[in-house]
Amino acid sequence: QACTSMTRLMRVRFLDWILSELSMIFVRQFKITIHKIMLRLTYFALSLLILSCGSDEFEHGTSDEPAANFIKSEPLNGSVIWFTGPAVEIRLFFDNSPSSVTIGGISARVEDNSATWEVPTMTFFELLRKNQGNPGGLLMISGDLLMIWKNLDGSERKTVLTFLWKYPGSGPPKLIASTIPDGAKDVDPQFLNSNGIIFVFDKDVTGSFVIMPQNGEQLDWLTEWNLEEEFGTSAIIRPRSGQELQWGVVYIIEGWVTDVAGDSIGIDITFVTKEE
Repeated sequence: QACTSMTRLMRVRFLDWILSELSMIFVRQFKITIHKIMLRLTYFALSLLILSCGSDEFEHGTSDEPAANFIKSEPLNGSVIWFTGPAVEIRLFFDNSPSSVTIGGISARVEDNSATWEVPTMTFFELLRKNQGNPGGLLMISGDLLMIWKNLDGSERKTVLTFLWKYPGSGPPKLIASTIPDGAKDVDPQFLNSNGIIFVFDKDVTGSFVIMPQNGEQLDWLTEWNLEEEFGTSAIIRPRSGQELQWGVVYIIEGWVTDVAGDSIGIDITFVTKEE
């Protein structure tokens, strides 16, 4: 019996020891787990804070960075850009540095307070043609280009640049022949009334003419060009009924013609019809 009692006591104490050790292990593990959870929660909160700050800076920029104002372009806005090479370059200047700049949806290279926009010549031509303000033919075209720039503070601004694209010609057109020269006298008015007055130029041009007595009102004459579309090398003017030339009168012809490159000349001819 004594042995049995001793065995039971040892079993009880052994069980108590095991339970005590298990409890200590559980407590240690629980403390470790709680510690890890707290660390992870802390890291998570810090991450949210960092992401929140980064997102706000990304969307709104740095508040102490001033917005950039556009100053000028080179070539200047509204000027002529000549087709003289494979590429067109436009420099843009601001009072502060923008974060990005585009013209016609094409990005420019930003350097401090300026940007350089460079595209192939035909790309520039196509951009202008899509936004024509004053089409002047195949070799001369005026158009608008939308420039957008974004600032470091997150704001966005826009402006419109207008340029005239021209193909360099060989100089202004020349009047090489006409039915009557300047200063002609004793001109037969009936011949001009029947056949009209012809002007011949050294290249394709378009334009208009007026004819009038020296001390009178403009006569109503029609102008016809030898052209299929817009330009021609010669023109003829004819009188409408009741607007014919008269005998013994000083007449003045004034005209203005332009070639496909945009070069123009004025026409000024004075002649005197003969007496009847």
